[in-house]
Parts: sequence; C-alpha cells; structure tokens
Amino acid sequence: MDNKFIVVMPFYNAEKWITKSIKSLMLQDYTNYECIIMDDNSTDNSSQIVKKQIASDSRFHLHKNPINIGPLGNAYTAVFNDITHINNEDIIVILDGDDFLAGGKCLSTLNEFYNENECWMTYGSYINLSTKQRGKFSRPPPEHVITNNLYREYEWCTSHLRTYKRFLLDHIDVKDLLDENEDFLKAAGDLALMFPLLELCGHKAKYVKNIMYIWNDLNELNEHKDKRELQLKCEQHIRSLKKYDCLKGL
Repeated sequence: MDNKFIVVMPFYNAEKWITKSIKSLMLQDYTNYECIIMDDNSTDNSSQIVKKQIASDSRFHLHKNPINIGPLGNAYTAVFNDITHINNEDIIVILDGDDFLAGGKCLSTLNEFYNENECWMTYGSYINLSTKQRGKFSRPPPEHVITNNLYREYEWCTSHLRTYKRFLLDHIDVKDLLDENEDFLKAAGDLALMFPLLELCGHKAKYVKNIMYIWNDLNELNEHKDKRELQLKCEQHIRSLKKYDCLKGL
C-alpha cells in the first residue's frame, strides 16, 4: 500500500536552512507526498527563497501567516487551511524548516513501517546536527507508561520524526493547544500536540529506531535557547491538563 504523506514544514526566519530542508524532501525516493510550507510571518528572505525553489514542483505549497502564531499554531492550522485536500488516512509528517530528513529513504521507510505495524502514529529517531549523535529525546517509553497512559508524568522522549494520521486531530480539543489569551502556545508545542496523540493512540503509537531526522541544534532561534523560561512554563501547563482516553474500536 502506498500511503499518502502530507509533509508540514513550519518555519520562521529560516533563510539559512530552508533550502537544505526542502531539498532533503525533494530527494526522497518515495514520491507520494505533498508539502505544505508554513511561513510564520518571517522578516527575512525565507519566502522568496522558497518560492524560487518550489516553482517547478506542484506538490509543494507555500502559505505565509499574516501574523506570527508560533510553531504549534503553524503545524496545526496547516492541516485545516484548505491549501490541499487531506484525507483522514493521510499521514502528517512534521519537518521543521530549519531541520532535515536524514537520507533519501525516510518516506519509503515510513511507508513500509505503517504497512507492517498497522499504527496510527510514529516518533523517532533523530541525530543532532552539531554532534551527529543520536538525540536523547527519541526513545520508546517503558511499557507501563504506555499501558497506564502516564506520558505526562514521564520524562519527554517521543520526539522527531513525528508523524500521525490526519483523523487523530479531530479528537483533540483545540483549547488544549491555547494559552490564557486563547493564542496558540508559543513554546513546547511538540509536547502540546504529542501528548494528546500518544494518549489517543496507546499501543498504536510506534517508535522508529531508524535515524530519520537531523535536528538543527545550531539554530540560535531554537526555543530552548531563546525562550527557555517560557518553554518550561508551557511544559508545566501542558502536563497539568486532563489526559485523553485511548481511542477504541476504530
């Protein structure tokens, strides 16, 4: 079965990295995908670079937000923007615009993995750009965490590459992704979305051991560098929210 992948590429002021990020997708040997590139109201030349690079490839779509809404808002709203038609069984792949896919077989590997495991979502594995070493936030949680739905109590470990079937988003209350001002959380967005997805999926969330992703820890705009206090505050809030029940009978 050839699954359809919808690659969501959120970015802000990524002119130094966006070309390499897009090329890492264009070089995939699996071609059944579309890419929604979300410019979060950048102030540099990122969009001009993107337009030139994707001009001859109709699978790529660029959207620029009129205001900055943060990476979580970018990744979430891309799916609901009617930029392209997305079916419930299509698989969303999050590729940040300053990061890169690791090699040309990532999507074909994912396609085989979904077919063989009958899963609803995947996470892992990545390396850090600076060291080329496997990242510490990408490993399977213990079985008791999965069985007892303890993701929010356990240390964060379910990181890049993050993928999930489109229908799962319909089971998430958007209010759980917002702050007290009803804006999308501006930090820890990966936790805000992944915890509900993991809780909804239970054992249908699978860890991919293969290195799939290169995380650009050299980018000075990474929130653990320039928004660390806010990141910790948002994480505490996200972990305090009510858990989702695992979906049954789908």
